[in-house]
Amino acid sequence: MLPRHRLVSLFIAVAACGPAAAPAPAIRHAPPPTATSATLDVAPAPLDALPTIPATPQPAPDDLLVTASVGAPLAALAALVDYADAVKPGIGAMLTPAAAIQLAASQGLDLRGVDLTRPVRGLLLDPQAHPVPVIAVVAVADEAALRAQVATLGLELVVHDGWAAIGDRAGLRAAAPYALTTAVATAPPALPHVTIAMAAVMARYRAQLQAVFDAALGQQPAALRGSAAASIQWYLDLFAQLDRIELALSADRARAGLAVRLVPRAGTPAAAFARLQRPGEFKLLEQMPAAPVAMGGRLDTTAVFASLIEMGRPNLAAMYGAAVADAAGAAFAGWPALAAGENAATLRPVPGKVALAALWDITDGAAAQALWLGYLTAIAKAQGGLMHTAVDTNAARYRGVRFARTRSTSSSAALQPGMAMYGGQLEVGYAVPGPLFAMAMGPDVVGQLRQLTDVALPRKRRPAPAPALAATLALARAQRDSYVIAVDVPAVRATFAGATPPPSPAELALLALGFDGDAVVLRAVLPAAQLAPLLP
Repeated sequence: MLPRHRLVSLFIAVAACGPAAAPAPAIRHAPPPTATSATLDVAPAPLDALPTIPATPQPAPDDLLVTASVGAPLAALAALVDYADAVKPGIGAMLTPAAAIQLAASQGLDLRGVDLTRPVRGLLLDPQAHPVPVIAVVAVADEAALRAQVATLGLELVVHDGWAAIGDRAGLRAAAPYALTTAVATAPPALPHVTIAMAAVMARYRAQLQAVFDAALGQQPAALRGSAAASIQWYLDLFAQLDRIELALSADRARAGLAVRLVPRAGTPAAAFARLQRPGEFKLLEQMPAAPVAMGGRLDTTAVFASLIEMGRPNLAAMYGAAVADAAGAAFAGWPALAAGENAATLRPVPGKVALAALWDITDGAAAQALWLGYLTAIAKAQGGLMHTAVDTNAARYRGVRFARTRSTSSSAALQPGMAMYGGQLEVGYAVPGPLFAMAMGPDVVGQLRQLTDVALPRKRRPAPAPALAATLALARAQRDSYVIAVDVPAVRATFAGATPPPSPAELALLALGFDGDAVVLRAVLPAAQLAPLLP
């Protein structure tokens, strides 16, 4: 096995273990050799010697790309075991420190030399510049045992003030002075945390990322490559604006989660977009008809809407022709001003189909209706494209509200998987009930629009949201999220399978988007109550 792989295994094993499995002895440092006349008169150290660690903090190496840490390995493992036991009682027994020690031993790793009560860190240097790019940083419990283990891996270590940096000589010369001064002086979060230096990654690897994306683009159907290429370029441009990406794991008995924090460089469009955003209230989402998937909140897209329309133009042109794409760009330029509030949507799986319903807060109902009717008229006149659409701008009326409807089919093989989600025919309905704009997709759009009209124009006191949705939204408000997707995963699986959905759990799985200053924060939360019904 290559040394870099053994070093990664060492870092993972150490991060997963705690002193409950193998109590760490007190730190023992080998005594320095006694000075003699021979040792006082020595030649200068060779240029490739292991580095001497200074007393002052040192800067990070230029080619440091990723930093990983676990501030409290034992506490992190205990939290994950507690969550696992909540999901399936007894499963945590397989995740004990003793089991992790045994796993490490099976890989030839002796962890007696590591103090497992203190933080563990890993550094990834540029793999293009370092044959062994990983540096592990651990607290020393038994220096002799640690040196013996490192030697069996074909690696080296540098020890300073009770800490050891482990890697090959070139990596240690580049990173050990920083790792054993600046890095160890900062207490990391208790649970696993990773920081990716995106500015450095993009400076070195943008061309390679472009090549990977181009190869993936070549696998797309020809009709969809225009929109896929625009999306790929959008992601590359976003990555190029980032200073770093931070990933943080969280876990307790009730839920496990992952937070991804995108931190852009100051003055970039991504930073400006983040500063425009505000936390969501989710009041509109609470009023939606019950469904196993609910999404909504507030996003101010004013600064980026023109770019979004331009990015979607190749897709519209492929679907309906260039004339519709032009009409959409002109019509929807004013949409951010009309839909400046919150929006909400639900998704209901129907065996073999999907039904989606959505509402937007709007500032001017007449203007919103004129915009959408104009767009639908353009689709009705369109010739060419992959979609064949029939438009009825007066499909039904309910409580004085006019409904419009489109029905689309396609003979394109590339679109058939997506069309199958809607029963082979995509039916979409539109309406402007009072202060809201409504849209429905899937089966029975007229029936869905009636439900949405009753939400917009309630006849009686609105019912309280389902308890699971209310609990999930309470957590989202506490985190100051702007937009959320809440999912009852067991119910979705049961509905697609044609089975009876299980009782609703106390909390839903959550994907959330929030903003903190210039940073964009993505959160995923999986409650134990959501995962447990999925296991045998």
